[in-house]
Amino acid sequence: MSLRTSGKNGARLAGVTLVSWSARGYDGRRGQTPEAIVERVARTLTDGAIVMLHDAAERDDYEPAAVRALPGLLAVLDRRGLTSIGLDALLATADSAEGVPAEEAERAF
Repeated sequence: MSLRTSGKNGARLAGVTLVSWSARGYDGRRGQTPEAIVERVARTLTDGAIVMLHDAAERDDYEPAAVRALPGLLAVLDRRGLTSIGLDALLATADSAEGVPAEEAERAF
């Protein structure tokens, strides 16, 4: 059994939901600018995307660029007619769609 498989099985047994992202800002790296974060995320941002950003540094020794990039990222969403929801709301929508035919569940997102 691979580590990836055992990790997934462990998460399932613990009742933990695993979530991955489809767009990443690389904002947790020191020296990133808000403009670079907006540009990077905007290139891969699509309807239904899960964007990974950081609101704190691992060692609290600097502020990740995403904190200052957020207004620009929200402006990109507005220009594209997209909205932002939290992961908790996305997971609640997915939970409420269980048992619903796939085509109906897709429309829920």
